Amino acid sequence: EQASVGVSILEIEKKGDDWIVVLDSKYNRRIDANTKMQVSGAAKKEVLKNEKFVHGTFANCANGQTPWGTYITCEENFDDFFGSSDENLEFNDAFKRYGFNKTSLYGWEKFDERFDLAKNIDEANRFGWIVEINPFDAKSTPV
Repeated sequence: EQASVGVSILEIEKKGDDWIVVLDSKYNRRIDANTKMQVSGAAKKEVLKNEKFVHGTFANCANGQTPWGTYITCEENFDDFFGSSDENLEFNDAFKRYGFNKTSLYGWEKFDERFDLAKNIDEANRFGWIVEINPFDAKSTPV
C-alpha cells in the first residue's frame, strides 16, 4: 500500500487525438511513501535530527511547475496515516492541532513503526511539507 501513494512522473505524447503514456521513457518513475528524500530550509536540522535523509511523500494535493522547471506538490492530511500502539499516549497541543488520533485511517502503524507515534513521534514532523521534484532527472532526489 505504501507504494501506491505519492507521485507518478510519466512522459506523455499526443498521437492523433489521444494522449498516451510513453512506456519506456527515461523520465517515468514513482515517488512514494518510502522514497529517499532530502530536506532543505530553516527546519532541516529539526526534521532530520541525526539522519541524512527522510523517506516518503504521500497525501499529495496542490501542485504546479516552478519557473525553473521543477514540479512541486503539497502534502496534506498526513495525520491520517499515523496512529499509536499505546492507547494511553497523550498528544501535546501541537499534535492535537494537527488532528492526530490514536488509530489511523489506514492502519500503517500496525505494520510499520515509522507510523506508530508511540514508537516514533518525530516521523510525523517529516510530512506536511511542499516537495520539489525534478521531473527531467529520474535519478534526482526529491527535496
